[in-house]
Amino acid sequence: MKEEKKMTSRTTKLLIAATLMVVAVASAASAASFGEPIADGYTYMSGYGFNGTNTYLSAYGLADGITYDGVSYLKWDVSSVAPGTYAVSSASITITHFANPLWTIAQSAQYPLQFVDVGSSWGETTPVGSLPAPGSTVYGSGSYSGAIPTGQAFTWTINLDPVAFTSYFNSAVSAGELNLVARSLVPMESMQNQVRYKWYSNQDATYSGSILNVDYTAVPEPGSMIAMLAGLTGMVGVIRRKTS
Repeated sequence: MKEEKKMTSRTTKLLIAATLMVVAVASAASAASFGEPIADGYTYMSGYGFNGTNTYLSAYGLADGITYDGVSYLKWDVSSVAPGTYAVSSASITITHFANPLWTIAQSAQYPLQFVDVGSSWGETTPVGSLPAPGSTVYGSGSYSGAIPTGQAFTWTINLDPVAFTSYFNSAVSAGELNLVARSLVPMESMQNQVRYKWYSNQDATYSGSILNVDYTAVPEPGSMIAMLAGLTGMVGVIRRKTS
């Protein structure tokens, strides 16, 4: 009787350990840094259209009649991540801003830099009038709060909302590329064109372009988890029979 209880206890411990091992393997986290966008570029908006065309700002989610700061289209190659279902735990974008900006810390707090969704049907040679409109989902919004060095370029990291970004990241991984638009809601006419964020692109020889950092965890399909657990349970049963 005591030996049977010992065997039952060993089997239970083995099953628990095996289950924990499966959970640990299934929840192993990964981190990826996608540097140097495969396409990026700046487009400037005017209060009466979009970069001189007849497409009004309302089509881009902005109010007409006010001159806003420019927008930047960014595209990263994410094909290094295998298609699947992932949960994003953290995500951020780091830009390298030009030296000696005209804006102040207070102005940056008032007019943060935003990153919103956008379609994938564009490239660096796409005509301005054919660029897809930015979407309405703001994945990240940030102001610069550090000390601005004199005469030096400086990095600025904007965190993205991991919960909101997860679905977009999964869709981008399936497509092999991730597209975002950076914009700042700065009424340049009232600010005398001073609050304009300007950072380096992928074509600069000295500084890095915008870097996308994502920490993510693969989410296993329910069927695969059940199959793995069933296999381990069967293995434990074989061990019990051999030792009984």
